[in-house]
Amino acid sequence: MMATIFCEECGKEIFETAEKCPHCGYPVFSRPLGRRATPETPRPLNQKPTGQSRPASPIENAAPTAQSQSGMGLIALILSVLGCTCLVGTILAIIDLTRNDKSKKHALSVVALAASGLWFVTAIIFGVTLSNDSGGAIAELQDSIIFEDSRANLADTPEATEIIEEPAEKPTGEDASKETNRITIDEQVILDQDGYTITAKEITDGIFGSEINLLIENNSSGDITVQSRNMTVNGYMISSMLSADVVAGKKSNESLTLSGIDLEMSGIDAVASVKFNIAVLDADSWDELLFTDTIEIETSIVSDYAQVYDDSGEVLLDRDGIKIVSKGIGDESIFGPSVILYIENNSDQAVTVQVRDTSVNGFMITPTMSSEVLPGMRAVSNLTFFESELEENQITEIKDIETSFHVFDTDSWDTIFDSETIVITF
Repeated sequence: MMATIFCEECGKEIFETAEKCPHCGYPVFSRPLGRRATPETPRPLNQKPTGQSRPASPIENAAPTAQSQSGMGLIALILSVLGCTCLVGTILAIIDLTRNDKSKKHALSVVALAASGLWFVTAIIFGVTLSNDSGGAIAELQDSIIFEDSRANLADTPEATEIIEEPAEKPTGEDASKETNRITIDEQVILDQDGYTITAKEITDGIFGSEINLLIENNSSGDITVQSRNMTVNGYMISSMLSADVVAGKKSNESLTLSGIDLEMSGIDAVASVKFNIAVLDADSWDELLFTDTIEIETSIVSDYAQVYDDSGEVLLDRDGIKIVSKGIGDESIFGPSVILYIENNSDQAVTVQVRDTSVNGFMITPTMSSEVLPGMRAVSNLTFFESELEENQITEIKDIETSFHVFDTDSWDTIFDSETIVITF
């Protein structure tokens, strides 16, 4: 007699060799010979399935066995982690994942793909950084090798002593910056008055420019705010950042930041001399408690560095000790295009230079420009036009600018002079 089994869907008895149940049409899963299914309580044919799952197939019912990891996945992981062969590992991982082999685990292939992705991202970041830095680094290395070889060759010649000991000219600009691997300052007390003590500790490179690290001690009975004023570096006016609150009887480590943008605009490759004033204010009322005389900090390169002052360009004004030179239109900022101006103050008073009655291509425009210049100092300033205002006047290219310079005393605000209308063409 032919063996029978029970349908896993409707529970009715059917022949073991049937491919599907003749009663409900449910496919019959093959079972090992000699093994019979136990009868199930039949579900009425018109009853919809409940949330319960159907009886598991023989494969699902089989006792779980430990699946071994895919060999190809293991190889892919090893190659991906090595980095240099991560491309091969990626390919093997993809092939392994696309194989329909349910007897193997493929977790290692997934890990291999993740490791390869990490290597690719790292390689891209490293490549961009290396491309920016490698040129200068390689050039410096080559120069160093050539220099050492030259000294070795000269040592064997009779003229060696005379050539090597010949005094060299003072380096300027970029040359001085390259020769100075680490610019330093001597630790020094720059203010000790009325219970306020400020010590300059060191000079370092910061995010926004060079930084002079300060220790501020408030030994007075009131809370104070300490700020920097009238900053100059190597003879150029430079923006600085320092505003530190110090409670009475406390100390604070602070940084006096020299604007990296201003240093670059002024052509300053290395900080040799820094001059500024310190203002001590009441932290609550902002009344000025102390304003120092000019403080000067010299760095380790001051005796070997000669700053170059580039006054080339179109001279727009040279009057009463005030010289203004146009150096053309610079790179466009986030606000709009700018005309770069070199300003030199050869007078005996601090001046502020602004513009009045400005037009671009015949349209009245309100630019932004205000530059304070101490006596004997220089500044590089931007005459900036807002992109939105240029668009309102349908100006896509600056062809000519008409303006006049308003020069006044920085301290008293008294007008020194207003220039005639000046025309700048491009």
